[in-house]
Amino acid sequence: STWGNIRDLLAMATKNVLWWIRNDLRLHDNHTLFAAINHVKNFHPNGGVLPVFCFDLRQTAPDAMTHNFLFPKATAKRVQFQLDAVIDLQKQLLSKFGLNLVVRLGLPEEEIPKLASQVNATDVFCSKEVCSEEISVEKALGRAMKLHTVWDSTLIHIDDIPCQPTQNFPHTFTQFRLSLERIWNVRPLLTITQMPRPNIATDFDWGTLPTLPALCIDSKSFKKDQRAVLHFIGGETAALSRVHSYFHTTKAITRYATDRNGMVGADFSSKFSPWLAQGSLSPRYVYWQLCQIANATRLIPNTKDSHNWLVFELLWRDYFKFFAICAGNSIFKLDGPQQTHKPWNRETSEFTNWTSGTTGYPIIDSNMRELSASGFMSNRGRQIVASFLTKDLGIDWRMGAEWFESHLLDHDPAVNYGNWCYSAGVGTDPREDRYFSIPKQSANFDGDGDHARLWVPELRNVRDRSIIHQPWKFNDQQRSELGIGDYGKVCHPPTLGRYAPQQQFSGHSGASGPNSRKHRKFK
Repeated sequence: STWGNIRDLLAMATKNVLWWIRNDLRLHDNHTLFAAINHVKNFHPNGGVLPVFCFDLRQTAPDAMTHNFLFPKATAKRVQFQLDAVIDLQKQLLSKFGLNLVVRLGLPEEEIPKLASQVNATDVFCSKEVCSEEISVEKALGRAMKLHTVWDSTLIHIDDIPCQPTQNFPHTFTQFRLSLERIWNVRPLLTITQMPRPNIATDFDWGTLPTLPALCIDSKSFKKDQRAVLHFIGGETAALSRVHSYFHTTKAITRYATDRNGMVGADFSSKFSPWLAQGSLSPRYVYWQLCQIANATRLIPNTKDSHNWLVFELLWRDYFKFFAICAGNSIFKLDGPQQTHKPWNRETSEFTNWTSGTTGYPIIDSNMRELSASGFMSNRGRQIVASFLTKDLGIDWRMGAEWFESHLLDHDPAVNYGNWCYSAGVGTDPREDRYFSIPKQSANFDGDGDHARLWVPELRNVRDRSIIHQPWKFNDQQRSELGIGDYGKVCHPPTLGRYAPQQQFSGHSGASGPNSRKHRKFK
């Protein structure tokens, strides 16, 4: 048609800008999209912004494995969670701006330049990442076309922190937090009301959304477990719905300070982390919503009350992001940022017991089974199982970090590996090298055994809270009557605290296992 010919001529005559969507799968408060729109307005007033998402096969292909120990790079649950988010973003773009989403499958540094040549684009905007794999893709793409990276993922903008990550960055979270309190500034939310439409040819190929099999994922391996704390659905719509529910419907935020270490149920914590990790939820949106319900002009990160405490946890996330820039690839190295040498082992049978939840310690097994079944584990659970792997088993902490990388819905390399460095005692703050006593943690955070019964069905008939976390004490008759079977007859390891910091092991009460070193003091 004549109109089609005119459109094709306009497409060749005008410059467009690409918005390469990475971990910023949202329209609200999106600094990258905002920057791309402003660039078009200032430099290409007749052009538009074309959104593109590229499914990177390095994350899903059969040979996509973690770096050292070759676990699958991402399980079906996380791939589905990402696919949910892309589908939702496509719907949001069509609904709000009448604009479709370009979908590509392959390597972004190859697919995006091809797309740019098809739509007459010389510039691409994307959110800035902080770890080496993601940065290498940025560099490769930057060699092919003009790349603009935009800081978007943190509560506090990188330009608003007093010490830049590459120059004398604080090596402890407390120093970082205190340095910010004096100049505390969370930027206001950005609102995007219009998006300039790109001029593209009528026969342009927008691409199609892939299925799990197309992403080399076995769809049969994706199963929802009814025991999960939430049935996480990826995307901005689900993210904002969760914020509304937690802040306004249930008002569970008011109990965050007291409930945050829980393990069972939807509302013991915010559960925002999967959406924050994929960028479907802006941390600044969470902050300003908190200020609104607290009737405050600003909230300082501290542990005085529930609202401030959630800000405190958001700032921890920021710290790991900035510290990843400071420490570079040392957060992935065995000796960590502090270059702390420890005699780690790689005992495969004990590691397999840990991953499969068959150690015989219910608080470990319940949390590890929950992770495998749902892609989620509570913050308290993560600390306990990480301490167990590194301090009780003495296993190379990177094996745990890579297992988490494979299974967590909320995997973020800076946050995951930063946390594991601290748990393993190879981070920059030696005070973080803490040992979590299994009996103490069991009594304090699953004293009634609710989490154990939920995720370890062998214990579902055990009602005696005094013994549920000590399954080695059941005799054969009890095992038969309660349906416990052989679970917990032998614990792995039979002795706890073998690799705990010597100065910390002496204060932990309770029998740690069938051969515990109760109250043993190391010289």
